[in-house]
Parts: sequence; C-alpha cells; structure tokens
Amino acid sequence: MAKKSPVFPGTCHLPRTLPCLLCWLAIVLACTADFAVAAGADDLLKTVAERTRDTRTLHAAFRQERNLSILDRPLVSSGHLCVRRNPDDPAASSVLWAYTAPLASGFVWESGKARRWGNEGQPVQARDAEAALMDVIARQVLDWIAIDPAATAKRYQTETVDTPQGPGVRLRPREPGQSPFIAMTAIFAPTLDRLAGLVFVDTNGDATTLRFENVQVNRPLPEECRR
Repeated sequence: MAKKSPVFPGTCHLPRTLPCLLCWLAIVLACTADFAVAAGADDLLKTVAERTRDTRTLHAAFRQERNLSILDRPLVSSGHLCVRRNPDDPAASSVLWAYTAPLASGFVWESGKARRWGNEGQPVQARDAEAALMDVIARQVLDWIAIDPAATAKRYQTETVDTPQGPGVRLRPREPGQSPFIAMTAIFAPTLDRLAGLVFVDTNGDATTLRFENVQVNRPLPEECRR
C-alpha cells in the first residue's frame, strides 16, 4: 500500500493543475499576527486584520509538497509569490504566482486581467473559464491580505492549534461543498510576525503543504516580480 509522508496537523491539498491551484490562493495570504494560542481564533483573526490593514506589497519564496495517497513520496515544487495591493483601486493591484522548479509556470493578474505562462516562460492561452477563475481568485487573494474577521467567521468554523512550527488557526467550511478542502491550517512562525505555512486536506484526504520563507511586506518588489 502506498505511504503518505508526514504533514502538518490539519493538512490540506492543492490541486494538480495551475487552473485548479488558483482556487487555493485566496487563502495563501492570511498573513501575520502577534498571537498566543490561548487567545483564541477570533482574537487571532482580529490581530491579523489590524496587522495587515496597511499591507501594500508582499513577496515570499515558497516550497510546496503534495502528498497523494497513490504515491510513496511527495511531489515537491518551489517558486515565489508577489502581490501589489492598491486598497483604493483593486483593479490597479497585481498578483503573481510563479513556479520555478522543477518546471517554470505560473500566472499574473494585473489591471483586472490574467495571463498564464508555461515551461520556459512561453505564454499559454487561458480558456474563458480559466481566465474568469484567475480573476476571481486574484481578487480574493487581495482581500485576504487585508482580512475581514467577520466574513471569515461567517464562512468557516475556526479553532487555534499548536504545531511544532508555531501557533496556527484551523478553518473548516461551515457549508459542505462551498470549498474544495475540508480543513485548512495557517501556521505562524515562532516569532509570531509572519505566516510560516499553510496545510490543506481535500475531500479525497490528499494533503498539500506550503512553506513560506523570506516573507517581505511593504518593501520594493524584486525584479522577479516583474513580468
């Protein structure tokens, strides 16, 4: 029987293709907080809202591990995420999600439009449904940078968790079928000043872990964010 590699508690799974991956990105940027586990999820989300309210730019490297029940080892990939947020005009904001290894691919959303690229940076024509999905998800990513605790509590059941990587909050959809995952955990660094990882478990029980490194907020975006 195939074995699954260990994952964080409250795991989660990112989809197998880029268009499907987009539906997870709305959760990727529920960012930083000064938080004690005992304080409770509501207090955590309120603190996140206060800390992220003035976020304008975000850049981070990521490592993704997809643990599938049919495989003995996780599928590992890496890349970077870039976000430029304009709270006064969301259409003037931009989101870039780029895989750099083992293959180069990704998408960028700016000025209300999304573009995809494949290996070696070649443009990929997105179908209408894919373009619409990228547009919706990019806007949700921007919303999650400046999180709305009331809206989150309305959609998800929340609870605090403690992990070896740091404190976190687990979210479970209140309405069955409203989300492709059954649980998601946001894990914060021991310093409590940045998001250290996200772990998802989907309806099939497969899991995906995202680990973030070198998170930079409100600093000039590097050249790799220009596309």
